[in-house]
Amino acid sequence: MKKLLPVLLGLALLAVVIIFALKNKSAPTEINPENIADIEAPPAGNEALYSVKVVASQKNGQQESPLVELEGTLAQSQTGENEYISQWREISKISLMGAPSQPASTDAFLNKPMITTIDGRDMVHYIDKAFPQGLLTFQLSLLQKIYLGVKPETEKPILRSEKDEVGTAKVQYVFSKEGKNFRAIKTWLQYIQDYIKVDAEDNNLVYAVGPDGRLISVEGTVTLHYRQPASTHFTTYIKVTLKDHKPLAASAPKVAKESLKKTDIVQAAAEARQAQDQGQMRYEEALKKLDAITEATDSKEVYAVFSALKADVISNPEHASALVSKILGEKSRDASARRRLSAMFGALAQSQSGDIANSLANLATECPDNFCKVQAIVGLNDHPNPSEANAAKMMDIAKGTKDSEISGTALLAAGSIGKKLSSTLPELPRELIAELADPARKDMQSTVIAAMGNHGAPDYYPTLSANLANKDSNVRSSAVYSMRYLPNEEVNGALINVILKETDKDVTREAFKALQYRNLNDEQYVTVAEKTATMEDMDMQQNAARMLIEAYHDNPKNAEASLLALKEKTKFPEVKAYIESEMKAEPPTADINP
Repeated sequence: MKKLLPVLLGLALLAVVIIFALKNKSAPTEINPENIADIEAPPAGNEALYSVKVVASQKNGQQESPLVELEGTLAQSQTGENEYISQWREISKISLMGAPSQPASTDAFLNKPMITTIDGRDMVHYIDKAFPQGLLTFQLSLLQKIYLGVKPETEKPILRSEKDEVGTAKVQYVFSKEGKNFRAIKTWLQYIQDYIKVDAEDNNLVYAVGPDGRLISVEGTVTLHYRQPASTHFTTYIKVTLKDHKPLAASAPKVAKESLKKTDIVQAAAEARQAQDQGQMRYEEALKKLDAITEATDSKEVYAVFSALKADVISNPEHASALVSKILGEKSRDASARRRLSAMFGALAQSQSGDIANSLANLATECPDNFCKVQAIVGLNDHPNPSEANAAKMMDIAKGTKDSEISGTALLAAGSIGKKLSSTLPELPRELIAELADPARKDMQSTVIAAMGNHGAPDYYPTLSANLANKDSNVRSSAVYSMRYLPNEEVNGALINVILKETDKDVTREAFKALQYRNLNDEQYVTVAEKTATMEDMDMQQNAARMLIEAYHDNPKNAEASLLALKEKTKFPEVKAYIESEMKAEPPTADINP
């Protein structure tokens, strides 16, 4: 369990509650978060002291376990328009997995300067080289949350994608001016990772900031529900109080960026995950064993080689060029060569480097055959840090070939890249909608619609909604499932209507799958349950039961009535037993097939 600490600490910080209290304008001790108009934010030349409290937990079934509890004092000063220095002045309490840490273990990160620069869409952090590696992800996650990533210059909602230690999230900022200050609500909408679902209620932070964006307060809760490898729920409570602020002494020591280590939160989190496996083979050994992989090589050995290569390109992106050369140099396409290529492409796909994403995009045209090209495109589809240029290249490839395998794979990749980049690709919906309308694409309608689903932009709703009535059930199925990410308010009603009226079982099954990504209200869940109970096919009821159980584990208040209704009205004992056992948080006694 100790190996998981760096990751768990970072995950925990995705749910945050921060409460401030101010006594007066010069030496604040209590803030009324409902009235921030007259509060004076720390001026740019002042150092602010904040008391910080973090309480995070993890829930599996009905069992809730503590992850981290921290209390301390954080100092912060502003050194430029978009640059801040922070450092811990005191750690009065820290408990990991319920076990208190000794004072000596906390002294290691006291008075270690951290510079944060807010640069366009990203935050860049510079951390003291002596900062404990095991708490680095924790620290970076905290910094990401206490600094507002956008300027409070507009009262219009701002939608964008942001990277953190978990992955890439779509977030929304809404601002309102109160006196000379601003209130900002940052809401997590969804993660691009399918196995993470943002809670329907605990999903935002509410900031109060001064005219220049300097923090006054922030309050909120974010809970994330993990579907893999098992159903797990992470919630964090953080309380930060502005204790005081005063002019920074002229004699205060200056901190140079050059003396610190530039650190990226995505990179740090990836390295922390790799560090969990202390027995992993070294890169040099992995390269040698890669060349020896054959069709007969044990799968565990192949996975070990892949894991070592992946860990290395995360820590040393420059080594990716060696893998690219080996990919282009592999001329055979027998089963042994394909296993070697898959290991190399898989490692490149899991890297964090934008340069490696570019390499995959280049391989999509430089590879000599379809197998290699498709592997490159699929790798780019999975890569966590692609670019607009990568998406544009995928669309160019899709439009420029008559090969349906290459074209379809490139379209799907373009959609996935669009989801990761969010609002930075406003032209992609226009292109995909035009592709769907092209008579030459008639045989690829389901694939083009699936690409829309991968992207998940609101612009697709009219097109997808219209295709719910398509005569081709395959197209209807694709349109239904492709609604899973759309933020449009009408989507839930449209999916429920499919369950109520669709006669094709495959299409209905896709509606249940899509609803697993959505948050419904209690009435909507009951509507689904009551309709499902009338279905004569046990498989359909099993699909509904799984969807409702997941919703119940996320928030019993919303889904309990629907499960009780389905349990009461179903005529299938297997479904009834499954619901009963899952609501008791026990292993299911009925065989509910995946």
